[in-house]
Amino acid sequence: MRQYHHPVQTEQRSLVLRSTGAVALVAIVLFGAWTRAPGFTRGDLWFDDAWSAMSSRVDLSTASRMVATTPLYSLSMRSWILLHPGVSWWAQIPAFVLGLATIVAVFLLLRYFKTWWPLPFLGALVIAASPVAIEYSTRVKQYNADILLSCLVLWLFERWRRDPTRRGVIALAAACCLAILISATTIIVVGSAAAVAIVAAVAEARRRRDAVVLISSIFVAGSIEYLVWLRHLAHGLYVGWTARGYLLSTKTTHKLAFSLQVMGTGLFHWMIGAPTGHPPDPDHHVTTAGLLIAALTTVVLVYVVGRVFVALLRHPRSLPGPLVVSAAAVSISALAALAKLSPFGGGRTDEVIYASVLLLFAGVVTDLVARHGRLAGRVALAGVVVAAAACVAVGRDHRAQYPVIDLRGLAAKLDARRHPGDVTVVDPWLTFAWGLYDLAPNHVSFQPALFGWSQGFHIVSDAPRVSISEEYFFPSWLYNLIPGESHRLWFVGETGSSSWPRPSAKDKLYVTRNYNYLISQGWRPTATVLTSTHTVAILMTYRPTRH
Repeated sequence: MRQYHHPVQTEQRSLVLRSTGAVALVAIVLFGAWTRAPGFTRGDLWFDDAWSAMSSRVDLSTASRMVATTPLYSLSMRSWILLHPGVSWWAQIPAFVLGLATIVAVFLLLRYFKTWWPLPFLGALVIAASPVAIEYSTRVKQYNADILLSCLVLWLFERWRRDPTRRGVIALAAACCLAILISATTIIVVGSAAAVAIVAAVAEARRRRDAVVLISSIFVAGSIEYLVWLRHLAHGLYVGWTARGYLLSTKTTHKLAFSLQVMGTGLFHWMIGAPTGHPPDPDHHVTTAGLLIAALTTVVLVYVVGRVFVALLRHPRSLPGPLVVSAAAVSISALAALAKLSPFGGGRTDEVIYASVLLLFAGVVTDLVARHGRLAGRVALAGVVVAAAACVAVGRDHRAQYPVIDLRGLAAKLDARRHPGDVTVVDPWLTFAWGLYDLAPNHVSFQPALFGWSQGFHIVSDAPRVSISEEYFFPSWLYNLIPGESHRLWFVGETGSSSWPRPSAKDKLYVTRNYNYLISQGWRPTATVLTSTHTVAILMTYRPTRH
C-alpha cells in the first residue's frame, strides 16, 4: 500500500534535506581550505612560481611573450602581483580561491547532470582532498583553473544539448574561446565539445548552424593561441615530459614499459592518492606491481569511456548522450600522450579531465542504482561512505606544503661577506627567483639556448661578476672564463626546498650538474658557508688538478 505524505511534512522534509546538503557542502569546502591553507608562505617564491611571476618584473609587451601556454591567466596574475609586488602570500591568493571554487563547481556540475544524490558530495570531496589539486591551490599556476574551466564548458555544452538556443551556443562558444586563451590545456575538453557538436549536428539539422558558430569560434581562438604563443614553445618541454614518462617513449623496451607504467598509474595517484606500485620519478624503475596497477587503470578507464561510446554507436543517428563530451575528453587526453603531443599521468596537467572522470564514474554508479533498486543503492551508499572516509584520510595526509626558500635573506648575507672581485654563480633552481627579486642587475632574454627553458625565455645577468646559466639546468660555457677573473667563487644553491626532484637530505646542498661541473673544472668548496632557509652560498676556490 502506497504511504500518504502530508504536503506540509513533505515540504519540511525537503527543506531539512536541502539544509543538510548545504551544511555538508560548506563542511567539504572548509575541509578543502584546511588542507590548502598551510601552503601559504611569507618566504620567497620557489622556481616554478618565480618564473610564473617574472612577467610582473617586465613591461607588458615583454610579458606577453612570456606566457606561452596560459596567456590570459598569466597576464591577469601579473596585474594581481603588481598590486603588492614581492609579497608571496599575495601572489598565492588567486590559486587558493580557484582551488576552493573548483570544489563547488564539481558539486554543481554533478548535480546538474542528475547523478545519484550522494555523488555530487563525493565528487566535491575528491577535489577537496586531491593531492595535486591541494598542492597547486597555493602555487602561482593555473592548474586549478583548468578544473573550473572544464566544468564551465561541460555545463554549457550540456545546457545546449538539452536546449539548443542561439543564446546557449553563443555562451558555449565564448566559454570555449576564453578557456583556450586562459589555459591551452583546456583544448582537450574544448576540442571534445567541438567534436560532439558535429555529431549532434548530424543527428539534428536544427543544430547545424550552432555547430558552425561553435567550431568557427574555437578555430579562431585556437589559431590565435597557436600563432601568437604555442608555436614558440621550446622543445625542452616535450623532452621533460618524455623523460618523466608522461609521453609514450618507444626508444627502448624499458622506456616503453616505463612510460606506459607512469601514464597508467599517475592519473589516480595524483587525483586521489592511489598507490603506483613503483618508486617515484626520476628512478625509472619498472615493477610488476606498477604494470599491474597501470593495466587495471586502463581496463577501468576503457570500461567507463567505452560504455558511453557503445551507447552512441548503437544509435548513431540519435543525439549524443550527456556523457559523450566527458568520454571524448578522457580519450583525447590519453591518445595525445600516446601520440607524444600532451602529457598524461603527470598530475597537474591531468586536472583538466578531473571533472570528466568524475562524471563518467558517477554515470556508472547512477545507472547501477537505477537499474538494480534498493539493494544496489545500499551497497553503493556503503561504497560512497568508504570512499569519503578514504578521501578525508588522503586530504589529511597531503596538506599543502610550500617549498619555502629565503634567497633574499641569503643574498643580503652574501653581500656583506663578498670580497671585491668575487664571482657569484647562481644555480638554475634559483635563477628565476634571483631575477624576480632583482638581486643583481639582470634582464629577460628570448635568445634560443642549446637546451632552453620550455617557455622560451631565460634570465641573463647584467652584473659583471654574477653568472647565470642560459642553459636550462645545464652548465654555461661562461663558467670556463671565471678562473681568468677570480679564484674565489660563491655558489648559490638550494638545500632541499623543492618537491621534485627531492634531495636525499634536507640540510645538504642539492647537487646539480652545474655544481658538479665546477668541481670537475677545479673549484673546491671551503669551510665558509652562508645559509638561510633552504638556500646556501658556498665559497669555492680554484685549485685545478695537475696531471
